[in-house]
Amino acid sequence: MIKQLETQRLILRKPIIEDLKDFHKYASKSNIGPNAGWLPHYSLEESKHVLKSFIKENNVWAITLKAYDKLIGTIDLREHDYFLHEVY
Repeated sequence: MIKQLETQRLILRKPIIEDLKDFHKYASKSNIGPNAGWLPHYSLEESKHVLKSFIKENNVWAITLKAYDKLIGTIDLREHDYFLHEVY
């Protein structure tokens, strides 16, 4: 399994509990959660609960700024077991 992916500016890695403050900062914004399919987080405890569930999953990646190791987002990457469109 890949431990992390790096670009010039970003690192995708497993989320860690130390990401909590950064995670809550963006997860509590009213324009973020609904676009991701969830309501904004109203408490640090709520964000902690969600982050812990992300940590347990193998398919959730933390998106961080490489220069600062600052969490700026998360992404869930998984294989779908159904056909989406014709292969080109």
